[in-house]
Amino acid sequence: TVKTGVSQAEAQRLLHQRRIEKLLVVDEDYRCVGLITVKDIEKAVTYPSATKDATGRLRAAAATTVGDAGFERTEALIDAECDLIVLDTAHGHSKMVAQSVERIRKISNRIQIVAGNVATAGATRALIDAGADWRGFHIFAGSQALDSEAIATTQAATVELAGRLATEAGATPPLVNLGGGFGIPYFANDATVDVTFVGTRLGEVLAARPDSLKESRFVIELGRWLAGECGVYLTRVTDRKDSRGETFLVTDGGLHHQLAASGNFGTVVRRNYPVAVATHFAEPATETVNIVGCLCTPLDKLGDSVSMPRADVGDVIAVFMAGAYGASASPTAFLGHGPAQEHVIAAAD
Repeated sequence: TVKTGVSQAEAQRLLHQRRIEKLLVVDEDYRCVGLITVKDIEKAVTYPSATKDATGRLRAAAATTVGDAGFERTEALIDAECDLIVLDTAHGHSKMVAQSVERIRKISNRIQIVAGNVATAGATRALIDAGADWRGFHIFAGSQALDSEAIATTQAATVELAGRLATEAGATPPLVNLGGGFGIPYFANDATVDVTFVGTRLGEVLAARPDSLKESRFVIELGRWLAGECGVYLTRVTDRKDSRGETFLVTDGGLHHQLAASGNFGTVVRRNYPVAVATHFAEPATETVNIVGCLCTPLDKLGDSVSMPRADVGDVIAVFMAGAYGASASPTAFLGHGPAQEHVIAAAD
């Protein structure tokens, strides 16, 4: 065991000296108050920018609800030194939510309080007055947009809306999140977003923004646009099956790794992601096949009537544009199947 306040260097020395993986942290009465593991130290070195409190602990958030039962839970969370409380309700513009925020704020000025969501200036003002931490507006208008003019027009409308809400609420938002929406060309004939055009138009809009937004920061969510084209999902063929004149390549992967590529992630009309036989990449197409996964559902399909070189057991299928909405959006534990391995390859490699 070690006492509270032990340094990382001392903990690492003891773990190494005694060839153990865990150290119990105890207080003056030898009550267990924490645990230090080898993994903790490794992650502290690997992720130096992780969000931590003044004592080096990862910051923690927890949900609660309104009413007396929710307040009792909140008191326990504050006593446990939780950093942020989320009032988990369907909508934030209600008397019960405002009263709950006020009650929490009266017992702690340290805790951060998230309450919402709200959609009007009046509701925003009510929560600010109750004591919720005012962080700004998050206005989400769409996803996977490829029309550059439409993106620019939507951003202009979003800035106008944020300015109007801020003026009506009488509060300058510290942050305005304009959402994302920047799409990537998954399929043949898809357009590519002209980010220079969009950026120029947005710069003009922000230069002319209303006074209620002059001190605000603006952000855009670019997850798919940044990461989507960077990812390639690889899965190996485990079987070839012919049924009623069609050939099926059965793989060891599937929708539990790439739900979006299977067409089961909000897609109305399923279309194939770009796919190829990675082990015969330069060879011409010689057959039309269906590529399916290993799960016991007809939804587990990665390619429908795809023309490609012949692939046999052991060959590797590559699914492109797989860097967004892959592992994070897929049922990775479907029927006990394991997650896909992830490897980061630097440009120099």
